[in-house]
Amino acid sequence: MSSSAVIFRNPSARIARFCARLRSTVRGKMQLQSTAAFQLFPKRCIDVVGALLLLAAGAPVLTVAILLVWITSRGPVVFQQVRVGKNGREFGILKLRTMVMDAEQKTGPVLSREDDPRVTRVGRWLRLTHIDELPQLVNVLAGEMSLVGPRPERPHFVSLFSKQLPGYRSRLAVRPGITGLAQVNGCSSLAPERKLEFDLEYLRESSLVFDGKILLKTAWLVIRAGLTGIPAESNATAVWKRQADHVVRLELE
Repeated sequence: MSSSAVIFRNPSARIARFCARLRSTVRGKMQLQSTAAFQLFPKRCIDVVGALLLLAAGAPVLTVAILLVWITSRGPVVFQQVRVGKNGREFGILKLRTMVMDAEQKTGPVLSREDDPRVTRVGRWLRLTHIDELPQLVNVLAGEMSLVGPRPERPHFVSLFSKQLPGYRSRLAVRPGITGLAQVNGCSSLAPERKLEFDLEYLRESSLVFDGKILLKTAWLVIRAGLTGIPAESNATAVWKRQADHVVRLELE
């Protein structure tokens, strides 16, 4: 069996090796325990201006979405959920409600999936187009989030993944984002270790230009989803499955 096959079958080992490379190559460019220079004033200015422009442009769409949620399902239209942000600080993320009320009352914290039965009919459309994320522009203005960065997780999952995945807490070195490298590469269809690889890759390659590319790809995926109904994850998931099948075939040979 080849070494590459072993790495694929053991995601934790692969991520540990990635973290080792990350620490060695980034040491002179970026310290994982502090904010990189590019993320200070210039990135913050872009976040604030971008959030204000998007709020203004998206106000009509957000108004319609709020009315649809209010009319079609019982419960609050906007809800706040505790997430873990930069340096492990917790904050309340804002989202339009896309699930039935008290969706986790019996199950406790559960990761959502593409065919989640708890999601309402309007909620599926909001998730498809990511309109449910628009209230998070307020989190950006408050300095709790950025336009681009690793997506924030709930404390329960941060604690769980930190124990299971080497280097997981490295993603807390920067402000979490509304979108990120994992999001434009099929986030909801990827395993946590695969999402972490994208987040660590973002830390390694982070720059204003890289942020711009992610924002442009996000805009394209949202527009495509709205026009065609094809989730942003579909293409990336197919590529990932082809890669997995290829490695399995190599191991069997």
